[in-house]
Amino acid sequence: MMQLMLRNTRQTYVLYHAEDDGKFYATAGACTHGAALLADGLITGNLIECPKHNGCFDYKTGLPKRPPVKKRLATFPTKVEEVFGVKNVFVQVSNGKHRQIEYDNDECNDAAPCKEE
Repeated sequence: MMQLMLRNTRQTYVLYHAEDDGKFYATAGACTHGAALLADGLITGNLIECPKHNGCFDYKTGLPKRPPVKKRLATFPTKVEEVFGVKNVFVQVSNGKHRQIEYDNDECNDAAPCKEE
């Protein structure tokens, strides 16, 4: 699993590369509960754990998975283009609006804890 923090002048994002499906995912970079930087959090499966209060989000859907987080994390569409053997990953953020990505295969459930397997 890989995670990378991206910043522009007004917003922080985190880019994830999922091991289960090989896709790239992007979320807002700060926890919705305590504003901690999620790039510093622990990833287990599809869950990102906030380093401040240990709440969890599913980074594919943005859904909160463990308290104290209750508010959904913003997610953003990604696009991968390969040029001359180099993959470029683009995160689509337009006019500050968050576009939610929806996926059919969500292996996590509301009671799933963030723990090492």
